[in-house]
Amino acid sequence: MSTKIEVSGNIGIGNHDGLAETLSSHACANYTCSESLILPVGPGLRIGICDDDPIIQQTLKFALSKNKNIPAKSVFTFNDGVDCLEALSRTIVDILLLDIDMPNLNGDITALCIRNHDMLSSNIPKNKTINLHQLTNNVLVQNRNIPIIAITSNNRAQDIELYLNSGINLVLQKPVRFKELYSAIENTLI
Repeated sequence: MSTKIEVSGNIGIGNHDGLAETLSSHACANYTCSESLILPVGPGLRIGICDDDPIIQQTLKFALSKNKNIPAKSVFTFNDGVDCLEALSRTIVDILLLDIDMPNLNGDITALCIRNHDMLSSNIPKNKTINLHQLTNNVLVQNRNIPIIAITSNNRAQDIELYLNSGINLVLQKPVRFKELYSAIENTLI
């Protein structure tokens, strides 16, 4: 069963918990909700930013707001891979900007989980507090093939090869220039 909810406020500011709070307490952009699934309706991209550094999150959000060729409808921020996977179980995004070195769950394992990759079972970290199989299985089918752009300071050839083999589409080096970011997003979405 679907319900239409009128929402206003700063959609996408904060993490996905902030979005849920915004959905329950405000009224501007149209959302179609099917149980706990959040689907923004209308033109524009739903962009996910997964980085443990709030300054980088804000910088990327600023960069995206300044480019007229990349119409961002919503920008969701996630603080680590676990946060990202939990959100992707109920929120559809069109593209994900993903840091690699993060606490709890790094970017290459997060990408493997999103893709539900065969390599996942041999690369799962031995962390009893995170149920990666459950997080992986809960990722929405619509998010399995989203473009993933890694933004990292790891630039050794073997690192980049690992990221690409993990299901990441493109790797950008930190610090990333806005022009390079815009080009990567445009080229990845074509």
